[in-house]
Amino acid sequence: MNVFALYGHFSLSSDETVLFPGGNHYTHMTEFTTAKFEQKYVHYFEELEKSYSAAFQTLHGEYDSTVLQAIDRQVLNESEPVYEGDGQFRVELPADPWDRVGDLHVSEEEFNAVLETFVEEIERELQRVFDFE
Repeated sequence: MNVFALYGHFSLSSDETVLFPGGNHYTHMTEFTTAKFEQKYVHYFEELEKSYSAAFQTLHGEYDSTVLQAIDRQVLNESEPVYEGDGQFRVELPADPWDRVGDLHVSEEEFNAVLETFVEEIERELQRVFDFE
């Protein structure tokens, strides 16, 4: 069963957000089950991809793009989203994220702060995508 959050006067079926005149829109929400999340890359690959991408876009412009890209390509590509229960997600990171990114023009402390913010944003996006907000 698909669940839709509808705003406006139209009921449509789509995986995309549609804007209607006056700023009304709807967004397709994905039904979440813990059993399916055990095989998340089979059942929820698109939703996971959207969550990571939306987190990146949210932080783009607020943080150095070189740092964001290094985190995205060299740390988060090896990360694992985990469902904790009660609508909460956690992103497990690979060992030694700082060592994975090579030379950056920021300190390790700055890097870790951006990484922490990025992970928190991904976790929020996962909650949003799976309608736990």
